[in-house]
Amino acid sequence: MPDFADRARGAVIGQFVGDAMALGSHWHYNLLERARLYPDGIHGFERPSPGHYHAGREPGDPTHYGDAARLLLESLVCDAGFDERRFGRRFVAAFGAGYPGYRDKPTRLTIENALPHLDDPEFAFQSGADDFQTVSMCRLAPVVVLYGDRPERDAVVERAVRVTQANEEAVAHCQAFARILGAVLGGTDLPTAIRAGCDAQTGAGAELVRIRLGDALAMQDKPVVDATGLVGRSCYLPCTFPSILHACIRHQEDFASAVLETVRAGGDNASRAACVGALLGATIGASAIPAFLIERLRDLTSVEASIDQLLDARRKLRAESGS
Repeated sequence: MPDFADRARGAVIGQFVGDAMALGSHWHYNLLERARLYPDGIHGFERPSPGHYHAGREPGDPTHYGDAARLLLESLVCDAGFDERRFGRRFVAAFGAGYPGYRDKPTRLTIENALPHLDDPEFAFQSGADDFQTVSMCRLAPVVVLYGDRPERDAVVERAVRVTQANEEAVAHCQAFARILGAVLGGTDLPTAIRAGCDAQTGAGAELVRIRLGDALAMQDKPVVDATGLVGRSCYLPCTFPSILHACIRHQEDFASAVLETVRAGGDNASRAACVGALLGATIGASAIPAFLIERLRDLTSVEASIDQLLDARRKLRAESGS
């Protein structure tokens, strides 16, 4: 059985691997058209085609989701915990006018909402876009590594989500995801963690979380590509959340299959694959993720160093609280 450190590394590395595997095939909704661009099929880490959202990036690079995930990881390390004001300012600086990649709707709206308040040191950075896509969930793994077994976890996750998504449904689904990932990091088997994590959600959006768990369970006889097509391939949580849970339950110990089939399902596969990668990586540990997948990450050395620092920050946080 992997120990906590191995599971934690697996969660964060798995998140980045899932995102990078979807780089070239991201946001292809027409799978026939995608097949014309990639006649040999989708095998992960495809090079983006000319004119694609991520054109100019190389295989092994992150999508814009991965860029934001890296920014969050570095913020947690630099601040020895989550500080929404500091992360919010870093986010606006990183994804402002000079950002070289694609900026999605919640990113653009977050920056528009924040710009008038940047001279106010008390601005809370809790007024992100009113949006319920998967953009916050697919970068949460390091937050859960730091806070997953702590009583303040739900509050920290809410603050992290509201920086870019001031939306109750997004908060509820991200809290459920964090609860699931935290349980897996603690050694709970993945199907049990999924059911318990969704059932335990309370407040606004809780019933929607459980409905989407029901959708995931109802599709277990179907391959990931088919199940994703049933609920839809779009960026929004009614589509992504059941697809993430479905892939994790169907391939609960097989990292490569879970992530690759998620990538092959198309649409907003990068956000889904990052979440699946985090959950499966936590399940089996980094040491059991196929090395050839990890080694494809172009910024691997730096990511691994940040994970080491994150684990140090976790140890210090626990020592200070006496837990």
